[in-house]
Amino acid sequence: MKPSRCLLFLLLLGLLLPVHGRFFISSDPSGISHAYSRNTFGTVDIWNKTPFTAYSNPAVMAFHNGFSWAKSKDTWETLDSDSKVSFNASMLSYAQNGLAIYIPAPNSKGQFGITMDLGDKEITDSSGQTAGSYKAKDKAQAYGMAINPLELYRMFKAYDNQILNSIDLALGTQLNLIEVNYPFEAGTKDIKGNSVNIGAIGSVNHTFGKILKLEGVCGYSHLNVGKSELKYPDNNAVPLDRWQSVGFAFSGTLKAEKFTKNLPFKHIIWFDDALALRYFSAQMKALDSQNPDYDSYGYEIWLFDTFFLRGSHTYYEDTNEFIHPSGLGLNYGVGIKLHYKNILAFYYNNWTSPFRGFSWVWGSEPPEKPYKSDDMGINIDFMELIKLFR
Repeated sequence: MKPSRCLLFLLLLGLLLPVHGRFFISSDPSGISHAYSRNTFGTVDIWNKTPFTAYSNPAVMAFHNGFSWAKSKDTWETLDSDSKVSFNASMLSYAQNGLAIYIPAPNSKGQFGITMDLGDKEITDSSGQTAGSYKAKDKAQAYGMAINPLELYRMFKAYDNQILNSIDLALGTQLNLIEVNYPFEAGTKDIKGNSVNIGAIGSVNHTFGKILKLEGVCGYSHLNVGKSELKYPDNNAVPLDRWQSVGFAFSGTLKAEKFTKNLPFKHIIWFDDALALRYFSAQMKALDSQNPDYDSYGYEIWLFDTFFLRGSHTYYEDTNEFIHPSGLGLNYGVGIKLHYKNILAFYYNNWTSPFRGFSWVWGSEPPEKPYKSDDMGINIDFMELIKLFR
C-alpha cells in the first residue's frame, strides 16, 4: 500500500515543525479500508458494517442498522529500527432506519477513540538543556451523525414506488477532537485542536427475480472543511490535512433465499447472500501542497456473507520529495464473519501491504517483508433480534 499522509507525517517527526495530530484527519483505522488502499474506498463502502468506515465518509453509517463496535491495534516501524509507533483505535455506533450516530470507545491503551504512542521524547528547558523525557502521544476522538432521508421516510410511510424504494441518499458530518502531548519545553501544556469532516453517498439498486441484486454507489467526502490548524507554543500554526475524496462502486449479489426457502433446515441457514462481487474506484485529492493525490481501484468477494477476499492497487502523483512517485503494488486482505443473518455478528479482518514501514519511504528498495495489520468488531441489530424471539 502507498505511504499515506498519515505515515508521511510520522516520518517527518523531529525533522520539521511538529506534525502530531495531523494524521488523525485522514487515517482510517479500519483493516478493511487498508486492504482497499486506505481511505479511498471507505468513501463508498456501504456494505461492511464497521464504525471505522465513517472515518473516511461520515455518511456511511446511515446505511447500517443496529449496534456496532470496532477495535484495531497496529505497530509501525520508524526510521530507527529499534523504535516502534503504536496505533490503537476503537469506536461505537448505533444506526436505525436511516439515522446514525457514532462515538469513541475505549481502545487497547485505555483511552477513548484513537491513540498513537510515539515513544519516549526529550524535554528541554528554556536554555535548550535536557530536562527529562515524556511519553509522546497523540489522541483523537471522533463524534459523528448521519441521515438517510429516504430510508427515514420509508419507515414512516410505506411506499410502493419501485424507483423510490431503489434509491438512497445519505449525508453525514463528523467532529474530531485532537489532543497532542508534545512538550518541547518543561511545563508546556498539551495542544488541542479540532476539525470537521462532511460526506454524502448516493446509491441505486435493483433486484432481478429475487435472485440477482445489482447496486451502484457514488460517494463524496471532504476532510477538514474548516481549514483547522494546531497552534504550538512557539506560535507556529500547523495546518491540519485537507482532502476531498470521490469514489464509485458497483456490486452484484446472488441472493440465497430463492435456493434455500424450500429446504427442510432453512431456519438454520445463517446467510442472506450466497455470493457478492464488488468493484471500487476512487480518488483522494489533497487540498494542500504537502500531500500527493491518490487514485485507487480494487475488488471484494463475499462468500455466504462469511468469508471475504479484498485487494487493491494505488497510484499517486508525487508532490513531496520524501515519497516515491509510483504505484506501490497490491494490497490485499481477508476477513471472516461469524454471524446469523444480519442480526448477530463477530468479524475479523486482516490485511497485507508491500509497504513495510517508515524506513522504506526514504529509499527505493522494496521492503524486506510486507506490512500486516488487523481489526475486529461486533454487530447486533436489536430490532431484528427481538423479532427473532417473538
